[in-house]
Amino acid sequence: MADETTTSDEPSEEKSSSSSGIGDVRGLLRQLVAPVIDQVEEKVSGQIDKEVASRFEELMATRMSTIDRAIGDLDRHIKELTERLDRLEQSPPENPS
Repeated sequence: MADETTTSDEPSEEKSSSSSGIGDVRGLLRQLVAPVIDQVEEKVSGQIDKEVASRFEELMATRMSTIDRAIGDLDRHIKELTERLDRLEQSPPENPS
């Protein structure tokens, strides 16, 4: 009966050593793969940053060109109004008869 007890303990020891071996392998794989994952993440992050910056610059250029056109339009209208005001101030007042 002593042999049966010893035999029944062996599979549980094998399972615990087997599961700790799997955990060790997982930990080792994580250590080996971590630098590669970090490099890939850094490259992807850099590419995303460049793409976002590029799109932002395009958007700002479009918005700024719209603002520049609006400023140009306002400037022309101010000049026209200033010229009209100057003409009105230089012309003699009309006699309402």
